[in-house]
Amino acid sequence: MGFQQAAIKIEREKEFEELKSAIVRALATEKVEKFLKRVYSAGCRVRNLEPILANGILEKADALAKSGTTAQKLYESLTVCDQAQMREFYLSKVEERRSCGRNIRKFTAITEEDESEIWRKRNLNALSRT
Repeated sequence: MGFQQAAIKIEREKEFEELKSAIVRALATEKVEKFLKRVYSAGCRVRNLEPILANGILEKADALAKSGTTAQKLYESLTVCDQAQMREFYLSKVEERRSCGRNIRKFTAITEEDESEIWRKRNLNALSRT
């Protein structure tokens, strides 16, 4: 099932569409694995959009940075309702990719328990280096 636009009107349509297009391009079949590797290596969860935006991962996977704006700025310019709809759209695209490709499954199949174990190991490694 694809993304179904909620009945709530988008208030900042230009910014919403620009960010939506960047997400679509980043999750395109030919770019999705590289995008997910960046998400994973940054320690972000694939399903959490805000940390991905904060780390500039979307700009690295897309030509959005060349436009002079960042995905984070676009997202912050949206109203709270628009942001919620953007998160819903992003999740629908992640799930769409997950259902149609093996490559994304290896990144999105990580459960919360696995993620907490990864974080624990990273923290232990960081502590052992100090």
